[in-house]
Amino acid sequence: IGDKALTYYYNTNDTNFIDLAKLWNEKYNLPFVFAQLCFTKNGKQIQKIADSFIQKKVKIPQYILKQYAMEVLPKNVSKAHINKDIHIHDLDFFRTRANCLNNPYEMIFMYGLESITCSSRPAKHFQVAINQILKGLSLSQSHLAGGQGFPLFNVLLAPFASGLSYEEIKQGIQHFIYEANQINASRGYQVPFSNINCEYHIPKFLENETIKYSCNKGNLFGDYEDESRQILRALCDIFNEKDANGKPFLFPNFITVVRNDLDKDDELLQKVIETNLITGNGYFINMLKYGKKLAT
Repeated sequence: IGDKALTYYYNTNDTNFIDLAKLWNEKYNLPFVFAQLCFTKNGKQIQKIADSFIQKKVKIPQYILKQYAMEVLPKNVSKAHINKDIHIHDLDFFRTRANCLNNPYEMIFMYGLESITCSSRPAKHFQVAINQILKGLSLSQSHLAGGQGFPLFNVLLAPFASGLSYEEIKQGIQHFIYEANQINASRGYQVPFSNINCEYHIPKFLENETIKYSCNKGNLFGDYEDESRQILRALCDIFNEKDANGKPFLFPNFITVVRNDLDKDDELLQKVIETNLITGNGYFINMLKYGKKLAT
């Protein structure tokens, strides 16, 4: 019994052994477990322990989880992974958690946020919208093995920034970045691996789309070009300033989308490039093949 026995079982063809779990199952018709937790009067405390377990580093050896995943996968998929024709990322979490998630957080803006203990209405203000993104990030991370992304980050937030000064926008973005680096909601008490995708302009496919949330419901996304660019500018400024000890922010990864309508002399493009040189955590998504190329 134990890790050594399991390692021996999976690494040899020896059949001369007694499987205690099998004997237990045959005798009692119950699955074999290493421990059984029973409680009567301390239900609330036990429930807290159970709820926090998902946030802690998994104690089951990875080779067991990987072997389990290989057994439940279709045989052709398992074989392809073994032969290195394909690679299944985070195989040890394949059957216990989802991997990565690109958050449709506009749904939170439309319907509000609901957890086990509290429900909130859709946000109407910039700071509240940011807080709801952060709470959604924290809640979903406990069910994920990988990272989380926020597409169109500055575009979808832009309607909430209407009428705000740049300093107010920057304050909200500062709050977002600091919190994203201090939410210890991932396994092993880590912060979520997060990234934000930002646009230099309102994308053509969204310009004439109607906004379905915030106090500006019914307006068009194209009406908030200036606000979206101010949010992008604020992100650059906060990343450049670094944290209280002068350390670069690890998260969220800063991603901007380069489309064919972007002017190479755009001052925000130059600012983003400078930020990436300072922080080293920036990426560019190249969408130039969808139309004319950026002038060189």
